[in-house]
This record gives sequence, C-alpha cells and structure tokens, in this order.
Amino acid sequence: NGPRDAAIMYECCKNGLIYNNVLVDNGRRGVYISASDNTKVYNNTIIRSVGRAGIELDGIPRTGKTLMNNSVYNNIVYNNSTTNAQYDFFFRKNDRSDVAGNVSDNNCVYRSSGPLSLVLRSEIAGGSYTTLSAWFDASGYDPYSISANPLFVTGSGSNYAVPSSSPVVNAAKTVAEVATDYIGTVRPQGTAYDIGALEAAGT
Repeated sequence: NGPRDAAIMYECCKNGLIYNNVLVDNGRRGVYISASDNTKVYNNTIIRSVGRAGIELDGIPRTGKTLMNNSVYNNIVYNNSTTNAQYDFFFRKNDRSDVAGNVSDNNCVYRSSGPLSLVLRSEIAGGSYTTLSAWFDASGYDPYSISANPLFVTGSGSNYAVPSSSPVVNAAKTVAEVATDYIGTVRPQGTAYDIGALEAAGT
C-alpha cells in the first residue's frame, strides 16, 4: 500500500468510519487522519508500516480545519521497527482550540524488536515515548491499551487471524458500528470484542 501518504488517508473530512481493514506493508503510514473531525478508526490490523507511522492523527494547523472528536479504538499496530516505520503512533495532543476531544484506547501496539515509538506533537509540550504508560501520562491516550504479541496464527499474506490464547481476545471496547469482523464473523464471540480486524471464533 502506497508508496505515498498512507494505505488509508482521510483528509479534511468529517464523520468517517474506517474499520475492519487488514493493512500490510504500508508505504509511509497505515492510517492517516489529517485535519478531520468525528472520524472513527476501529478494529484495524496494521502490519509493517514503512517510513512514518502505523496510525497518525495530525494535519494541523490547517486554515479553516480542525482535528476534533476523533476516536481510535481496538486497532493492532504490529512489527514496525527502527529499520522501517519511524513511529507506531504519531498523534496531536488535545491542547489547542482546533485540536480537542480526540481519544485512543484498547489498542495493541507491538514490536518484536526494540522499544515502541509513540510521538506526541504539541504546540505546548510534545515528546517521544517508548512505553504505553509513559505515553498515557503525557497524552491521556490509551489507558487500557496493551503492548503484547498478538500471536497471529499464520501472520503472512492477508491472514492475520488470532488464536483464542491471544492477548487481544476479549480485550477491545464494544463499538456498535462494528457488529462483525473482516470476514463477517459476528462480534463478540466471547465476553468482549477482540482487538484487530479478525475476531477469534468461539472465544
């Protein structure tokens, strides 16, 4: 996907719903939400983004545009590394009149080697963080997100299903807009939604 901008780029728009995508080997970004409002990025599986970030929430300042009330829930961002994607998350902080109400949580962010790279951009005080706890302390994003290997059954091609033993099973937020998964399996199969595009059947 790419090579420019993102596998999915949503710019200067409102009320978008981006869900149940399996995005593999993405040029520059997996999902880029730029200067948009009320966008919902739910239950995507984003693998090996190259050059920039797994998910980016930014594109501000932009004349006449805002970055407000966007939500990033239940996504897997997997196996970026220092040799390809620079960041796992690259988000604007809620600290301006045109950047407010954005939320992110119940995601799984994992690298098989090296620390996470979570970047907070801000006109007041930004920074780069290598753990979800430090990221939450600085940004308020992702209080219930996890950094754990999702244990994909195959993990190749477009097959990124997870087994019942995966830490992403029953670890997602219930979002009414995503009633089924990438292949049409009803959510949830267990006590709660699974993180990512594919629900583990019979959990």
